[in-house]
Amino acid sequence: MVSTQSEGENHQLKNRGSRRKVPVHSALVQLGFLDYVQSLRQAGEIRLFPTLKKGKTPFADAAGKWYARLLKRVDIKDKALVLYGLRHTGVTRLANVGVNDKIRRVLVGHAGQDVHARIYNHGAPLPMLRDGLEQLQYPEVLQTLLGATQALKIKGQRDEAA
Repeated sequence: MVSTQSEGENHQLKNRGSRRKVPVHSALVQLGFLDYVQSLRQAGEIRLFPTLKKGKTPFADAAGKWYARLLKRVDIKDKALVLYGLRHTGVTRLANVGVNDKIRRVLVGHAGQDVHARIYNHGAPLPMLRDGLEQLQYPEVLQTLLGATQALKIKGQRDEAA
């Protein structure tokens, strides 16, 4: 689980609902995300992607460009995987596998518009969110990233030995 926080002068939350705890998908754990987070903490970093620079929009432009470079680097050419479309695709896939609306909304940070959602809905238990999130699967992308991660580790080991 990662807690979204507002820390530092360059960080701004979009709204109150943006501050939340969310589960980490097992695929990210498999790819080494928790080790990455730990290494950032040990280095004294407070941002998840400390090399991203804030542009005209709060980090969005830099994140989009970084993501495009990543896809190119690991040879993923699917035009449907553009960064701004991932939320839409994820919500659609979650709905298609039967994850209920409340869980989908909490996972992506959307608030319901009716009085029930705005006043009486206070999130969802983390195990419920995790179970919903785990329904989101991209096996081909995971295999590509695992292969690329392994290749980068081998390259890094060769560079260190040289």
